[in-house]
This record gives sequence, structure tokens and C-alpha cells, in this order.
Amino acid sequence: ALWLLLGAEVNSRWLVAAWAGESAALVFLGLRLRDQATRWLGALGNAVVTLMVSWRIWMEPGQYHLAGDTWAAVSVIALFYAVNATYRLRPLGDRAELERIVSRAYPIAASLLLTELLWLEVRRQWVSVAWAAEGLILVTLGMLLRDKVFRMCGLGVFGVLVLKILFVDLAGAETIYRILSFIVAGVILLLASFA
Repeated sequence: ALWLLLGAEVNSRWLVAAWAGESAALVFLGLRLRDQATRWLGALGNAVVTLMVSWRIWMEPGQYHLAGDTWAAVSVIALFYAVNATYRLRPLGDRAELERIVSRAYPIAASLLLTELLWLEVRRQWVSVAWAAEGLILVTLGMLLRDKVFRMCGLGVFGVLVLKILFVDLAGAETIYRILSFIVAGVILLLASFA
């Protein structure tokens, strides 16, 4: 009922963020009350939100460059990282293995959405640098938090970055931007490998 109420009352640009907030609140409440059904309902809502944001980014790219859409997507990403942090701070000893997998899906979804958002919002010649910075931050967080999921997300972003550099940047960029992109991305990749 609350999803329908939000659908009727919230501006369409912010609807997905409102639904993400509601789903995150359900997860937080479920963790607080130690109620697995409430956490699962929040996880289901967040899965729907992830699909909706990805759909809007990829299927409606011309309409997505509105400021409300960008900030709504950023708020969804922040909520997903917050839900993951809450799971890390409030571990449940009796948590089922499937719920552990779901709790690890939050940073994966957030990283995927952030990568997609950077693809749309950053100027084309700087996307490689943005992805390199994102990958470096994720790998660094993974090492600091001793979290394999963050490290793997960062390495996944680096993998996409390398493919983009090889197949897109070489073909379409001006020489100076191509050189700068290679240098900055290379330095960030070296820093990540050193870490």
C-alpha cells in the first residue's frame, strides 16, 4: 500500500529514490527487529528499484539527463551502500546463507548503478578516468574493510575500463584526450595493483 501511495504522491523523477528509501527502511527495520521477512521484503523492493534505475538509464538515455533523475540515482546508490554498511555493523549470527548472499548484492548493485551513471553523466573523454577512480576507490575500500565483494567490484570496473580503453577510446577520441586518458587510467591501475 505504501508503494502505491508513494507512486501517487511523489514526483516521477524521485519515485524510484522514494521506493529505494522505503525498501532500505524495511531492511533497517528488519535488522533492528531481527525479522527476516521484513528484511526480505526490503531486499525484494531494492531488487525492483535496481531494475527500474537500470531500465531508465539504458532504455531512456535521452530523457535521463534531467537533474532530478541524476540525484535520484545517486540517492539510490547511497542507500544501497548504507544498507550494506548496516548489515556489516549488525551481523546476525543465525542469518541464512541466502541472506548473506543478498546482503552482498547491495554493493554489487550500487557499483553497477554508479558505473552506469558515470557513463551517462561524465563527459565522454573523461569516462575512463572516472571509472578508474571508481575502481580504485572500490578496491581500496575492499582492502580496508577486508571485503572481497568490494575488491571484486573494483576489479570488475577495471575490467570494463580496460575493454573501453581498447575498443572505444582508441577509435573515437582526439589524440590529446586519448593520451591523457591512457596516462591517468594507467597511473590509477598501477596504484591499484601496488595496493
